[in-house]
Amino acid sequence: MNRRWLALIVAVLAAVVLAPIVLLLLQRGHSPGSPAGSAEPAGSPSASAPEGGIAFADAGSLDEAAWYRHGGDPRQFPPRLQIGTMAEGVTFEVELHTDPAGDPEAIIPLRPVLGIGDGVVVVVGDDGRRSTLRAIVAATGQVHDLLVSDDVIVDGALDPDGRIAYYVTADRLSGDLTGAWRMAVGPGRPPEAMEVLVSAAPEIRLAAITRLFTRVLLSTDGTTLGLFRCIEVDCALRAVRTDDGSLVGEVLIPRGGGDPFALTDRLALLRPIVPDGPDRFGEVVDLATGERARIPVEAWPFGAEAVVAGDDGTLLGLQTAGWSIPPEAMGEEPGARPEVTLIGVDGMQVVATFEPPLSALAFIVEDDYSTGVDLPPGWLLIRGSEPGELVMNAYAMSLADGSLVPLPAVGEFFVQG
Repeated sequence: MNRRWLALIVAVLAAVVLAPIVLLLLQRGHSPGSPAGSAEPAGSPSASAPEGGIAFADAGSLDEAAWYRHGGDPRQFPPRLQIGTMAEGVTFEVELHTDPAGDPEAIIPLRPVLGIGDGVVVVVGDDGRRSTLRAIVAATGQVHDLLVSDDVIVDGALDPDGRIAYYVTADRLSGDLTGAWRMAVGPGRPPEAMEVLVSAAPEIRLAAITRLFTRVLLSTDGTTLGLFRCIEVDCALRAVRTDDGSLVGEVLIPRGGGDPFALTDRLALLRPIVPDGPDRFGEVVDLATGERARIPVEAWPFGAEAVVAGDDGTLLGLQTAGWSIPPEAMGEEPGARPEVTLIGVDGMQVVATFEPPLSALAFIVEDDYSTGVDLPPGWLLIRGSEPGELVMNAYAMSLADGSLVPLPAVGEFFVQG
């Protein structure tokens, strides 16, 4: 009898001692940032997420439009992220720490803002230990924590109406991609894995490549999500449908073959990586078949593109010439203006061109996502300045007639020499 009691006591003590160790091992194998097994997916919702909905608001006019900007003023260091509306000005502001760990090899988010839609800006913060996805209401500056991830949220995109966020995660130490995710923007909404998007080449690392070669793209209608990534010199663009995650197609892009900067529901638009090389023209690529067609407009080294949805299809805004130094220094006439062309793409054919009568030295907003304005349909955001000036301002350009409306609330930008 005593021997049985002794055995029972030993068993209880062993359970007490070993239980924490077993739990620790289980947690190490299924951390909140890992999508493995039945654990919570990377970027599981934060326990501190506030209750209540997010105040989305569709801008009915330019006066009501929300905006964000970061990195546009070199006088601000560290750079700052500012969010606001045309009417209220800045309602939210925070410093951007591009390398919180002080390690040049650290895996960090590639851009701090995923996008803007219906008055809400979705941003990524990272403190070197966790990435946090937040929704900022531009009209009030109210902050909603959406999720916290042990992995790094390296890149992503926001649906045009601001309701759905897409993002990819990478291991904080190795830089290996750990997953792609779809999440409704709202407190307590769990993300859904989009495994097909990252299943093709999990060995591709983010640590040794630049932002140019790691890009998440969302089509203008929100139906198609693409992931562009490279290993060594060869690149691939893989696209899936956003509603069910099914594969649209994958196209291989050899060295020097172009850089995808926009998607439609079945096409990718490429710009040349080496503008003065033999492949200095852009291309339209069918994602399902790999068929290619040249965009008959020659790109410019400092060109910047934007894609907006038009009534008659997708409009590709392609800057064919522009200067970050005085035009006379490049052999142009003093006071010369750049040429900006909007191209309508219907299938694989260029069906129309439109040259807006810009009176200022205009730069279509670059795809570094440093600026965004929640413009009503029919308007395109551009940057512009008079020749010889170092300061550019934000404008809304009408796609109907090319007229410009200044957006002073967004602030000034400085030409990069």
